[in-house]
Amino acid sequence: TRMIKILKEAQARGVTVILAEHRIDLMANLCDRLILLSEGSILADGPPEEVMRPELLQRAFNIKVRVMRDDEGGWNVYPIA
Repeated sequence: TRMIKILKEAQARGVTVILAEHRIDLMANLCDRLILLSEGSILADGPPEEVMRPELLQRAFNIKVRVMRDDEGGWNVYPIA
């Protein structure tokens, strides 16, 4: 998408971007630092490896999730029924 292209270009130039986005797996694949919020409070702040934990995402989004990495290291989040 256009947003991803813009973010990658900014990253390549060393520009800091602050963005609010609910697609946490997409952001984990693009960003080197995530800040996970819930009801105005910070639940986690750090690299994707620290933030992309099921228990944190479940607290933030109020759903049970499975967090997986694909063969290329990309992040994927799946809701659990």
